[in-house]
Amino acid sequence: MRARDAGTLLVNMPLAGQYFPNLAIELLSALARQSECRCEVLYGSAFFHVSYAFGQSVFANAHRDVDICTLAEDLAGMHPNIDQDALFLEALLAIDSANSCIDKCVEAVIQGNYGIVGISVGFDEQKLASLALARQIKKIDPTIRTIFGGTGCDGAMGEAIMRNFPEVDIVAQGDADTWFVPLIKAVSNCEPIDDIGSLLYRDGSTICRSGAVGATRQLDQLPVPNYDSFFTQLASSHHGSYSSQVKVMLEASRGCWWGDRSRCMFCGITSILPGYRQKSPERFLAEFKSVVAASKSTFVFMVDSILPLSYYQSVLPEIARWRRETGLNFSVFFGVRPGLTRQQVALLAAAGVVTVMAGIESLSTRILRLMNKGASMLQQIESLKWATTYGIDCGANLIYGIPNEQVEDYESILSVIPSIHHLQPPRCIRLRYHRFCRYSEAPERYAIGNIRPSEMDRYAYSIPDSELMDLCYDLEYDYLGSNVEDLTAIHKRVRQAVHNWFKDFWQKKQSLSVGTYPEATVITRGSADGIEQIIRLTGLDAQIYALSESVSSIKSIAESCGTSVEIIHEIVSRFVNDGIALEEDGRILALATPRVLDPWVDAGLAAITDRFVCSQDHNSNMQTLLER
Repeated sequence: MRARDAGTLLVNMPLAGQYFPNLAIELLSALARQSECRCEVLYGSAFFHVSYAFGQSVFANAHRDVDICTLAEDLAGMHPNIDQDALFLEALLAIDSANSCIDKCVEAVIQGNYGIVGISVGFDEQKLASLALARQIKKIDPTIRTIFGGTGCDGAMGEAIMRNFPEVDIVAQGDADTWFVPLIKAVSNCEPIDDIGSLLYRDGSTICRSGAVGATRQLDQLPVPNYDSFFTQLASSHHGSYSSQVKVMLEASRGCWWGDRSRCMFCGITSILPGYRQKSPERFLAEFKSVVAASKSTFVFMVDSILPLSYYQSVLPEIARWRRETGLNFSVFFGVRPGLTRQQVALLAAAGVVTVMAGIESLSTRILRLMNKGASMLQQIESLKWATTYGIDCGANLIYGIPNEQVEDYESILSVIPSIHHLQPPRCIRLRYHRFCRYSEAPERYAIGNIRPSEMDRYAYSIPDSELMDLCYDLEYDYLGSNVEDLTAIHKRVRQAVHNWFKDFWQKKQSLSVGTYPEATVITRGSADGIEQIIRLTGLDAQIYALSESVSSIKSIAESCGTSVEIIHEIVSRFVNDGIALEEDGRILALATPRVLDPWVDAGLAAITDRFVCSQDHNSNMQTLLER
């Protein structure tokens, strides 16, 4: 190590979103500064004019000296149906931007006199840019130590990085909060690192592994992220004029409490040492208020895989009250479980949540069971219903290509879609094969074969397929089931149906709303052109429709109404035929969205008089943490 070593630089490279700071490196840099180590952050993503059409391959020239014109021609040729001259020029500009990005990052490393450069690799599309930076740094000064970390380095991917790219000295795997500072101190002082963290490192030509340590459990002990450097760098970049799009990132938990119970089959989000852990409500509230009050952004992006279940009782009501009392107009994104109640969604809206990733993946109960989602078709649609009702953008998918699916599953989906064009539509996407998904444990059992890297990845790295199979998180595959042709045909029909749904929803071609009045329940079916149909429900009909506002069993409704299941069935069948409700397996969901809304009241906040109050001692401890 150089005697002139003066610190560590943590870098976030493209193709990470340029309007998102990197929570991980901000936390690590804060931990280093607490220990009086010089550690700064660089956003290489701010130097790059994004061109997703070509992916990370635009960094191939910076990494392995591919001829620029040849690279541009090859990238344009990957899209043969688009004007090749225009695409060639676009590729040249993207390659030039990639090279300029690497040059500016290298310049920052040298000018800052850093001895260690840590690069965050959160996903596949960051890898080549990160490798290009590491390679150029080593060409200029081989004594600078390069460290890769992040979810893009988990498992075999980290090992493949070490085997194939000598420009990387160390790969850190898993949560680094407890051992990052000891690592950079040891590297700076040329001390052994074999007993630090969960590392892959070089000892001459040998790749070694250090002793693994557990994941961070005490999330309350982590520092509060400070995004000043991100805002400063963004403002001076060509993205600065779009700073209103910036989203500050926070975390309340790590892992997935649902995944600990029953992991979804397709989920590839995993940690080296899984296990759900969360911040205390007191600590998270203190951090949330501190960051929002000080931030130059009004959008908080929660990186959690899933919102802590207890936060519906503790955190969200307090955020809603704070937002109401201060008048702060912030917006929040959260990942949530499907099947939320009306009160829970109203609470999200009252707390400023405008976007959720709701775990909606299919509109077939059988397919949802194959996925291990732990939800039914009606629960998925109920989530869409309440998100639409309260104006929350609901990130939803309709995934097709699930192993062991049947044509009949999609016939049932096609029968449901016409009744819900007034609700937010999902994206229709083919099942993706991720490295850590449960299908990867025994792909042949699920008729998954010919697993391979993509052509784009083959071109980007130019290393053997056997190595790419370990390096890449996303892999391509073929489904080898016996009914592929029939499934392919019905997948096409479903995609077209969802496409039509999108058009109808965004053009407001269909609406279905309900209002409750003393004399009747009135359901209105309309379109952008006006009211098309009015359905009046009275007596038992109105009572049943009100009881099926959320997913309810016909048996329980019959008990509540004091009548027979047969009579309820008859009325429910009429509702279904009229397109105002859905029924499955003896359960019913009313589809009309309520017209009279007040998230504050609907969340039950108006009836709660007791504030969520932290103990005085705990409040004092939290303030001490925040002031560090």
